[in-house]
Amino acid sequence: MSAPALARQRRRPDQWGSAVSSGHGAGTVGTGVGWCVVTASFGDLRHAIRVLRSLAPDAKALDPPEPATALRERADAVAAAHSL
Repeated sequence: MSAPALARQRRRPDQWGSAVSSGHGAGTVGTGVGWCVVTASFGDLRHAIRVLRSLAPDAKALDPPEPATALRERADAVAAAHSL
């Protein structure tokens, strides 16, 4: 499974380890200055979610939508568990 993602420039694409197959451009991409688009290779959806979660908030899944949805649901569950 290959998927495009945004990575903050403060976290260099080489810090993603073997998941990153190539980096493309830099600068103003998607949500603002300081992001670069990388194409990452993952074993499957579960692997993609684990890698992206470990890089949060310095990485965002672009496509397919399933990793972003799973990460958002997990964040909501954590926030709910810690709300007063």
